Amino acid sequence: MKKSICALFLVLLVSSCTPVTVVPPLTTPTRSSPAATPLPAVTAVPTVAVENLLAQQVGRDLSAFPRPVCDAGIHNEKDWASYGQLLAPALSKLFSDSRSQALSSQALVGIFKQGSGLSLDAAESISDAFLVTIVKANCNNRIGGGSSPAAPRDTVLVVNRHGGVWQIGQVANVLNAAWAADHWVALVTATDFGGGSNFEVWNVVQSSGHWKSESKLQFVQTASLPLPRMSADGAALTLYAPPAACNLPKNILDPNPWIESDYKLQGGQYQCVTSRLIPTPIPTRSP
Repeated sequence: MKKSICALFLVLLVSSCTPVTVVPPLTTPTRSSPAATPLPAVTAVPTVAVENLLAQQVGRDLSAFPRPVCDAGIHNEKDWASYGQLLAPALSKLFSDSRSQALSSQALVGIFKQGSGLSLDAAESISDAFLVTIVKANCNNRIGGGSSPAAPRDTVLVVNRHGGVWQIGQVANVLNAAWAADHWVALVTATDFGGGSNFEVWNVVQSSGHWKSESKLQFVQTASLPLPRMSADGAALTLYAPPAACNLPKNILDPNPWIESDYKLQGGQYQCVTSRLIPTPIPTRSP
């Protein structure tokens, strides 16, 4: 019995001293990746700003009749008439173009000048309509000799963002324009003659879906300068036309006095409120 126990003890002792074989974990063999092939360089395509594209369009629209020469003694009235017929459609196309809808009116003014070489004055309304003056749209040569009036040089239109365009008139220049509730008030030099000028105050109103001008006041200054002035809202006017004066003293000694008069809009009409004698004014610069 003792021998059996000893033999069993010896077997256990030998087995405990035998090293254990550790089986390494199975691994998936890896493959070497080929070197990444670089992508070809992408050449940036230059983009043309939308302003330049619109200016190019204006230039193309006016290319059928290039701007004629404006020199004394050159009778090319028909060329100017043909050229003038292109201005309103080109302006309407610019303001209604889908690419111009996000642009401000001042941006469109710059684009039109870039494409045509002509300056614009644009007075906005509370809607999408604009009172636009195309400066120097016409040649302002004298119509006749002596003190005859000059041909009107500026074209006045109303345009909107939907392609609408209305011809309002042609004048020597637009001195000021302001939006008043539901219409524009514009102070214009209707004609220039010799050293004097005919002036008008317009209401540019909408009737049956169309825009048109109504003359609210006309006066003549025997001297073009100083220029009359209109308030920002169009309700007040200062002018230098002696026949239009009021409330002056009766014992004026100067045979040709300088008189400044203030007019205000009362009951839908401009009425003289006060006039005063002034020293000989320093002429202001003509627009």
